[in-house]
Amino acid sequence: MRQPYTLQRNPSDESDLVSNDGNSNISFVKRYKTLFTVAVLCFVGGVQIGHPRSGSAATATLNKLRQNFNDLPMSTATEGATEPNVGQNFDNLPTSIATEGATEPNVEDSAQVENSEDNPKLDKKTIIYDKEDNPTLNKKTIYDKPVQKIILLGERHGGTNWITDHLTKCFDIPVTTEFNRYKHWFQEDDISKVPEDSAVVIALFRDPIDWVEAMRLEPHHAHDHVYRPDNHPIGCGFKRCGGRVLDWEAFVSKPWIGNIRHNGVHDQSITAAHGRAEAKCLDRYPFNRVAPCSPKDSTSRDGLANYMYELHSDGSGRAYPSIVNLRRDKILNHLSVADFRGTRAFFPYRFEDLNDNGTAALLKNVEEATGLTAKCTPAMGRMAKASDHGRRRLAYKTITQHEEVPKEYIKWMNQFVDWEVENQIGYFKRED
Repeated sequence: MRQPYTLQRNPSDESDLVSNDGNSNISFVKRYKTLFTVAVLCFVGGVQIGHPRSGSAATATLNKLRQNFNDLPMSTATEGATEPNVGQNFDNLPTSIATEGATEPNVEDSAQVENSEDNPKLDKKTIIYDKEDNPTLNKKTIYDKPVQKIILLGERHGGTNWITDHLTKCFDIPVTTEFNRYKHWFQEDDISKVPEDSAVVIALFRDPIDWVEAMRLEPHHAHDHVYRPDNHPIGCGFKRCGGRVLDWEAFVSKPWIGNIRHNGVHDQSITAAHGRAEAKCLDRYPFNRVAPCSPKDSTSRDGLANYMYELHSDGSGRAYPSIVNLRRDKILNHLSVADFRGTRAFFPYRFEDLNDNGTAALLKNVEEATGLTAKCTPAMGRMAKASDHGRRRLAYKTITQHEEVPKEYIKWMNQFVDWEVENQIGYFKRED
């Protein structure tokens, strides 16, 4: 859980206000102010009680003393530092001492001095959590340009199509499904595609046991994670043409790779020509991060989209040993988007929360992050009920209804899923 930025107390100890050489600016000013005050008293006394000095001579002495103040080296008093506010003692100093070479901050408007010590700029991506455990943007965050777009990220079968369509209807701002790559894939910081502080990013996640089961039943892009007869025609839906899904044990234990790396004609030519470094692969991946690399080897199959497997994120060219290993790295990658330069605000959401409780909290967060007002009605969750004189409201807490799966499958997932990573997004082991 991200912690909100804590504003520091304004410095009140004069001893903290020192020059670059470590000497106190306050001591310097007080020392010379005392001399100046004595001189003024002498001048007044000379005029009023008949001091031997004539009035014109005293005036000349005072002007000389003032000139000495003007000639003092500014590096001791003000160079390299913004003038501190130490009360009325500065009011009667000559202008050259109090303000020359220094810009006084507008203390009535802290937004104008967001980078000063007294008013440090808030973390642009600070997230706090309200009493209902909903992520909300820190309202004190300061921005100087409008949000350009909303970006949805999330794995297959994670609810991204639903939320993308919903937000498109709700806000007069582009809603896209790509940071530097398509929403399902690993993302990288790229200000040529997402300029600095320009996007509100929403990352969706789904319960690991339910998600892996959904992928087993319909493994989008993973064509070799279904059973297909040898004569299965390309372009024909795998179920319509004699194919079937794998059982859960075969699915989770099968390495996350297909045969296309070895059988793809165009990938073979890239390898033979030693052109891996210059290859232009699917979704701007390098050769050792995706299989196949060539779009020409990425055939489409009805119901499963185009053929594509992501390889290990360490760039080794190795396949993930299981889909659960892919999931672990994908969660960490999508969470890291919060720190990308193009990300202004980042909101991780669980699919189950939105499905059960509706989108009211999500829309509120997007409104606060963009400064826009949603022009739609929030989607009501499954657990919403009628009350309050016929008006519908969202239930505070709900219990998600999971898919029916074998106990042996739950036991395997409890053992091999990285639950420390899952805990970061609110998922925990399920009783088997």
